[in-house]
Amino acid sequence: MRTITRGALAAFAATAALAAGTTTASANEGFNPRGVEWPAAHGALPAQAPYATFANNQDTVRCGVYNVDGQDFVHCLSLVDTMPGHMCAGQGKANAMNLGKGDAWDCADRNAFAGAQKMGNLQLHRYGTTFVASDTKGNFFIGDRGLSRIIRVGEINDIYADRGRIIAFNSKLRGSSIPAMSSV
Repeated sequence: MRTITRGALAAFAATAALAAGTTTASANEGFNPRGVEWPAAHGALPAQAPYATFANNQDTVRCGVYNVDGQDFVHCLSLVDTMPGHMCAGQGKANAMNLGKGDAWDCADRNAFAGAQKMGNLQLHRYGTTFVASDTKGNFFIGDRGLSRIIRVGEINDIYADRGRIIAFNSKLRGSSIPAMSSV
C-alpha cells in the first residue's frame, strides 16, 4: 500500500491543473509562445509594481505577480533553497525563480516582496493565467497553462514540469535550479 504525502498531493494537484489546460505544443516550439519578454534585466525586478504578492507562512519564500502585455510573470525568491553550488551565496542575495521566461533562474534582493500576504499550507490560488499550490513544507508549485510549465520554489527551486511532463524527479542534478539550456 502506498502512502501519499501532502507535498505529493499538492504537486499532483498542480500538475493536474496544468495538464487540464495543456495545449499540444510541439517540443520544437519556444517556451514563451506569446513572445512577451520579462521587462527587466537579469536579476532585476521590473519598474512596475507587482499586482499581487504572496509568501509562505514562514516568510522564507516570497513572490510577486506581474502582468506585461497580457502575460503573467511570477518572480519568487527563496531564502531556504538548498541547491548545491548556489551562485547567489556570498552575495547577500536569495535564489530566485521566474515563471514566464526561458532562463528561469537568477539572484534577487533578499528583501523583495517583504510584507507579502501569507498563503497557508495546501492551498490553491489563481492570479490571472497563473495558479499557485502550496505544500505542507512551505514550498510553492507555480504554473501557467499557456506556458505549459510548472516551477517549484522553496527548499529546492527548479522547473518541476514542462509541457505536461514532470521532470523534477529525473534531473541528473537532483533539484538543481539550473534548467536545461540555461545561460547559467
